[in-house]
Amino acid sequence: MHGLILLTALAALGVDWDWRELEDKQIEYMLLVEPKNLQLLSQGGDPLRSSLPNDVARVDRLMIRIGTRFPGGGTRIPADTFLRADMRAAGDEYPQAVVFQNGQAAASPEVKFGWQAGLDPQQIDFLVQISPTLLATLRDGDELYVPVPAAAGKVTQFVISTGVQELPRVGAAQNRFGPEPNPRFASSQPSRITSDPPNDFRSPPGGFSPPPAP
Repeated sequence: MHGLILLTALAALGVDWDWRELEDKQIEYMLLVEPKNLQLLSQGGDPLRSSLPNDVARVDRLMIRIGTRFPGGGTRIPADTFLRADMRAAGDEYPQAVVFQNGQAAASPEVKFGWQAGLDPQQIDFLVQISPTLLATLRDGDELYVPVPAAAGKVTQFVISTGVQELPRVGAAQNRFGPEPNPRFASSQPSRITSDPPNDFRSPPGGFSPPPAP
């Protein structure tokens, strides 16, 4: 596990990461979340955080897999999924997230996303919020796919939480004269579980390799 920080002595919990280049050159950042981490979220635990490595210049979409290992093979949904007009919910300019469960992929309003500047106004936290209803149904092997719009700017950290509130979508330039960051997602305090990747590991284009064993 990479850069795992444990702030609780009761359990050994981890969030692993990887990234891959899709066939259309989009970059997909992948997070591996152990099922017991979901219990922390459902019990009101702190958000899970993953900082991007320096050599990932951009991210086009995020994949969150529930489990203890990355799967073999390619992505579960086509690379152009988030470009389809039918992926947009009424009144939203961005596509909905996709949930892959029981062998089926479907757009879901149960996963919300947004972004805001962190402590450094030029660094962007990308926020992913899973509803308690969906969270309770997630099992080993399920996957969530979330678009990362270019309007978010250069994302430096992903923050995963549970809830039903509306999330901010405020970029670095807007935040300079706009609202203060939402304190629930601001990174002024460390989370209980943090994945902080090194700078010397990445996947080759078109595929990925599981992170080395601890």
